[in-house]
Amino acid sequence: MEKRSFKNIAKKTAYAGIVGTTLAGIALLTEFETGIWEKRFAHGAGLVQHATGLVSGGIEGRPVINLESIQTRVDEIYAGMKQVPNIIIHDSNSTVIGEFYNLSGKIDDINENKALKAAVVAAEDRRFYDHFGWDVGACITAGAGIGFSRGDIHRGCSTITIQLADSLYDDTVYGAEKNKKTPAGWAKKAVWKTDEFLTAAVLEQVMSKDDVLKLYMNNIDFGFSARDGVEIRGVYAASEYYFGKEPGKLDYVQSAFLAAAIQKPSTAMRAAKAILSGDGADDNKNVIWLKERVNKRVLTEMYKRNFVSDEIIIPDREYHEAMERVEKDDFGFKENKTTKIAPEAYGFVVETKQRLDIMLEEMHATLPEGSEVHVYTGLDLKVQEQMQAEMDKKCTALNKQITGKNGKKFKRYDGNNFNGAGVEIDTRTQNIVAMIDGCTAYEKDTAGNNVRINYKENRATTPFWDPGSMIKGIWDMIAFQNGFSLDATIVDEKRVYRGEHGEKYSPGNFEGGYSGKAYTLKEATCKSINSIFVELGYELCTSLGEKKLVEELNTFGYDVKDYKIPYGIGAFPAALTTVAGSYSIIAENGTATHYRYGKEDQYDDINMKYITKIGIRREDEQEVIFAVNGAEEQVVAPEITAHMDDILQCVVQEGTGQRAQRSGMDIRGKTGTARGNLGFVGYTRQENLLALMEFGLENPGTSLPKSFQGGRDAAPPVADTLQYTKNERGM
Repeated sequence: MEKRSFKNIAKKTAYAGIVGTTLAGIALLTEFETGIWEKRFAHGAGLVQHATGLVSGGIEGRPVINLESIQTRVDEIYAGMKQVPNIIIHDSNSTVIGEFYNLSGKIDDINENKALKAAVVAAEDRRFYDHFGWDVGACITAGAGIGFSRGDIHRGCSTITIQLADSLYDDTVYGAEKNKKTPAGWAKKAVWKTDEFLTAAVLEQVMSKDDVLKLYMNNIDFGFSARDGVEIRGVYAASEYYFGKEPGKLDYVQSAFLAAAIQKPSTAMRAAKAILSGDGADDNKNVIWLKERVNKRVLTEMYKRNFVSDEIIIPDREYHEAMERVEKDDFGFKENKTTKIAPEAYGFVVETKQRLDIMLEEMHATLPEGSEVHVYTGLDLKVQEQMQAEMDKKCTALNKQITGKNGKKFKRYDGNNFNGAGVEIDTRTQNIVAMIDGCTAYEKDTAGNNVRINYKENRATTPFWDPGSMIKGIWDMIAFQNGFSLDATIVDEKRVYRGEHGEKYSPGNFEGGYSGKAYTLKEATCKSINSIFVELGYELCTSLGEKKLVEELNTFGYDVKDYKIPYGIGAFPAALTTVAGSYSIIAENGTATHYRYGKEDQYDDINMKYITKIGIRREDEQEVIFAVNGAEEQVVAPEITAHMDDILQCVVQEGTGQRAQRSGMDIRGKTGTARGNLGFVGYTRQENLLALMEFGLENPGTSLPKSFQGGRDAAPPVADTLQYTKNERGM
């Protein structure tokens, strides 16, 4: 006999409470007047307020549901279905590097394709046209755990109307606590489910079944394609994305696919791509799931009975033909043409599009129908390709160093590879000139065209690796701003610190040992002496206080919440764009420019300009240009950045960055070597250029031998890229 835990009993008790509440609600709601829409809505709202006050109000102390909020949210959903404009992204020479053609926006009339309508009902809610918003029988069996595997109870009790009701609420209303497996979490979940069920009942009273289904089908989340940079919402967008046609023209198989995809949109998307590419479709687990779902859950149920009307939706012959097509992977998928991204600039375009989406969301109401958005950037494709070539060459060389003569990786590096990332900016305009998101980002196809490969995440914008000693230049600026003089010294000696858990910590120097000598910050930065900068960070934290020190780091773009001793040598993850932006402050005499692409601090990029201007164009009108401007802020005194110039020149002329020296260029910069990665940031005042490259192991937990150094391995490709950009611009 199965042992029943208290946890399971408590969970089922919570569901039983919900079922009891819903049954009581049915008795009330079936007595609704059959008057005009507004009267029914008002009547329903009163019952809902009463019921919610008894249930959720008893736990939360407040009613959640009200008529006005529901109606407002429904209006917002339909308003959000406005046609999304096409988006064209250009580089600095107006060459198109990204094209995003609209998917969503059109509202489908669900009665144009009865097969699609029936398929959705068959897949999601077979008794949709027979219940009052709640499938009481399913709720009872789900609450008792009959016929449902563990984890599937919610799906068993859910109806189309309940799913629609759930989509009306913002996640913040109930919070993540409702998912916790604690008494408080179960109570929160009971409130959430009760409010959801009651909202479903109101929707059923104020809307016809077809109106509920129409809103549901046009608001379904069919997933997000990171590769294409598009969100697929609603059956119209999904139909265009997968089949290149409007929903009214879908056949039985295609209708069944969209219905099946509702339950697991990401799985369905992966299955479709596998079938389209022919990449192991026969044994692909996603394809296996899809075919079983389409045949058994959708087509077979449509064939057995019609859930929509008395008409026969799928005749006998067509049913068997559809089943055979599914077994043969014949869904009729089309290679979607909604997105085109230049392989050479993939990461940059994706980042730009994400910022643009936030801006367009705020501009949505004022965008004219049929408009086309042209986005202009400062990216230079020639420099981009050159930087990628430098990156790939160095990654290849570094991988050879961890590979034996037999062609196999040394044991400690088995399964590990070097990757890299880079960014170059024009410090005068703050435009991003180049952004490399990873090594070997694209390759040539048989026709000689670049084809994007191996994209997982943008290593230039993701805080994946530690900045290492590149952070020392930032500590210098913070110290000078807070009373440290150029002549002040710190002794290079062994010190013992206490970590946040009381553990002992003694920073070691790269060369090993301690000299016992006193060094100025210029000398310590030039030689990159770790012991001095850990002590500097400790002294700053003691004198300024942790809160003030964290604020100073935040000013330079580093997203840290508290201070830890190892931060003195950059032992915390930071994106390359963050490090480059902070050094650009030095190159621009202490000025930081904030580019806010959204509300509050969302995509608040310091000294990193993705978009220079936006053009809104219509066929019958001239393009209207909106310039993207930043807010300048003097964060460091000019005399301090003059000191930093001198220090960073010393790094290249006499210190760890000597391999960055190039004829005819006065490069200043800082090396950085961490446990599993290395980098170099360099800039030139005369040419107004700054570049940073970082190389590291895919699994950064593995340490590198001392032969791997930022000055030796990262400084040369950075300097070569800066020199190429100078020559390409004719400086």
